[in-house]
This record gives sequence, C-alpha cells and structure tokens, in this order.
Amino acid sequence: MGNDEQDFRLELEIAAPREAVFQALSDPAAIAGWWEATVDGGGEAGETMRVGFGAGGWTEHRVDRLERPTTIEWTCTAQDIARFKPTDEWVGTSMSFYLEQAGEEKTRLVFVHHGLRPLECIEVCERGWSYHLGATLKQRLESGVEEPA
Repeated sequence: MGNDEQDFRLELEIAAPREAVFQALSDPAAIAGWWEATVDGGGEAGETMRVGFGAGGWTEHRVDRLERPTTIEWTCTAQDIARFKPTDEWVGTSMSFYLEQAGEEKTRLVFVHHGLRPLECIEVCERGWSYHLGATLKQRLESGVEEPA
C-alpha cells in the first residue's frame, strides 16, 4: 500500500449500487464522462488507458487490478501535463478505488492516490480528484446519467 503520509485519500458515499459505481470507474467511456476527458485504450486488467485533456496534456494508466465489484487499481506509466512541473510527475504513482456496500442502493468509495502528497501538483491534484470523483462522478451516478455504451 505504500506510505500513508505520502498518499491522498478521499472517501465518499454515493447513492448508487456498487456495480454501477464499479462500471463508472472501469469502463473507458464512463471514465471519459466523469473525468471530462477523452479516454483511449482498454479498461481491463493489463490494458492501458490514455486519458487526454486537450491542450492541457495527457496521462497513461495501466490497469493493474480489476476485481468486480470491489477493487480497481491503476499505475501511471506515462504523462505529459503542461501545468505540472515536472510534466510527468505522476509516473510511478498508483491509484486505488475500493468499493464497499453502504446500504441497499449506496456505495462507499475509498480512493487513494499513492505517492501524491510529496509532488509539486499536490494542491491542484487534490482539488481535481475531489471535484471529478466527489462532484462529477457522484452527480452522474446519483442523477442516473447514462454513459454511452
């Protein structure tokens, strides 16, 4: 798991079934929706997704673990984000999404970006994850926005 002091952790409750949350975090088309980006590549274990942010740059994540419906883990393998100094500072960090049943139609998401805290981007990255997971993803799931198949 790494050093907890170096990790960014976000916990939230989403009023949606765990399977729906898992789908939103593992399907590239759904990820593109809540991350407000383009996503190319595959979301299955061993595959790589390239997440594009237009002129802002891109990041690539290898899917290391996919255990339906509880666990998703990615490792950043390449990156070029214009406002990051260095532009590839996520490379070698990893992200974990843990999903727990929190009621009949509720899911508790525990997100950890391992190794994020020592990086220069910490403030913008914490705000970004909090927004994309805590607002965009949560709102899409709770409002029933259907992602393209």
